[in-house]
Amino acid sequence: MRRHPAFQDLSRDHFVALNHVVKARRVADEDRLAEPLADVWRGFLRLWRELEPHFDEEEENLRTVIHERRPAMAVRLDDEHGRLRAAFAAMAARDEPDVGLLWNTAQALRVHIRWEEEQLFEALQEALSSDELEQLAARSRQWRLACRGPASVGTGRPV
Repeated sequence: MRRHPAFQDLSRDHFVALNHVVKARRVADEDRLAEPLADVWRGFLRLWRELEPHFDEEEENLRTVIHERRPAMAVRLDDEHGRLRAAFAAMAARDEPDVGLLWNTAQALRVHIRWEEEQLFEALQEALSSDELEQLAARSRQWRLACRGPASVGTGRPV
């Protein structure tokens, strides 16, 4: 299904985050194309500083509608966001990179993103009317202009 504009910026953020997951997988697999662990680790920590507002946007702009239309999905969203916040906090608390922690965080992030893209966003697109989707799109634009600016996760610009 084509992604509605209400979810396009969030999907762009997901794409950038998945690129970081690929880098973590290469490190974990000791792939010859892998960047140094320390570089990928720092990249993940920078990604989190940029991704945390993405989580806030989902929680602020989508939680009510998810809770009303798909309550079990709202519980999963909150649970996974909480676990990912804890994983990134554990990474930030370490003095030295740990490939196992990096890979576990990357895997959890990948699973979460795939669930949002393949299930949550699809379910919302099917459940919401055109007017409701347009309202979500408008809130997303307002959120990013007021709180974050345009979608730019991973670019080094403020999000």
